[in-house]
Amino acid sequence: MHQINGHRTEPMRFIDLFCGIGGFRFALEAVARRYSTDSECVFSSDIDADCQKAYEAKIPPGVLSG
Repeated sequence: MHQINGHRTEPMRFIDLFCGIGGFRFALEAVARRYSTDSECVFSSDIDADCQKAYEAKIPPGVLSG
């Protein structure tokens, strides 16, 4: 648990629906780093096979679903 402006924060957990190539995830993770808090993507999903391949090439395996 971290503190932001004196307030305790829980790790930020999120899902990445219609994830494309991961832009939303990268932005959320950057914000979490900026405020020194932890983040965890617990689920990602996209129907486009080319996006899935690009996402999997950048992101650790385990959370992407078709």
